[in-house]
Amino acid sequence: MQQQIIKGFDYFLKQNELGKTDSKNINRLLQMMDENGHIDKQTILEQIFVTAADADANYRNFIKRTLDAIARLIEDSEANSEAEKILKSIEINALKANKIRKAQLQLKVGYSSANIQPLANRQYEDENFEPNIAKDTHKPIDENAIRVFISYSKDNKSDAQYFRQLFEKRKPVIDGKEVVIWTMNQLLAGSSFDEQIQENLNKSDFGFGALSQQFLQSEYITTQEIPHFLQQKSLFLFGLDKRIDGNT
Repeated sequence: MQQQIIKGFDYFLKQNELGKTDSKNINRLLQMMDENGHIDKQTILEQIFVTAADADANYRNFIKRTLDAIARLIEDSEANSEAEKILKSIEINALKANKIRKAQLQLKVGYSSANIQPLANRQYEDENFEPNIAKDTHKPIDENAIRVFISYSKDNKSDAQYFRQLFEKRKPVIDGKEVVIWTMNQLLAGSSFDEQIQENLNKSDFGFGALSQQFLQSEYITTQEIPHFLQQKSLFLFGLDKRIDGNT
């Protein structure tokens, strides 16, 4: 059971839907759990949220953020795919104390796939996860920053995130203004995804179109994102795929 839990959560973490801090904490829980996926709540509070002003609130919010991230990935997954089956089988249960046990967190994964292998090393490493300012630190974006919106197919999500990481590592500044990138990896639960996308389209100064085989197959890209930036004369295209035209 323990290995099945590890494989399921490792698959979830590879999708890079959580911020860096939450991803790190999931890895710590995987190392702390017993063979049945149980961790005493008090141990979690003392080892993960010990510096928080309200450890209980941080604990509850961490669970909610993680479940919301799993729900977003399920929504993006193809019906009856291996990804959907794995993600739907993941459970994070906060168990209340009773006469025979202390309050616990229970991690469960009900579906196992031979096609999904766990990470070679579950120890947290910075390069494994995307730094996510909005989810990690809630640091506000400078109102004077130059905002860039990356338009990409869901099939190229990992490539687009890698491009973003490379771009932001250079900490670009134009005329003294920070350049920040927004991708759909930063969609947050609690409000309409369409509304969030439109809001960020309208706030962005430039659009980067990540060309690939699947790029123009997206109706949303061709009817919403590209026309917006073409009208603003602020669209730049770059290639993710060496075979964009299918012939080379």
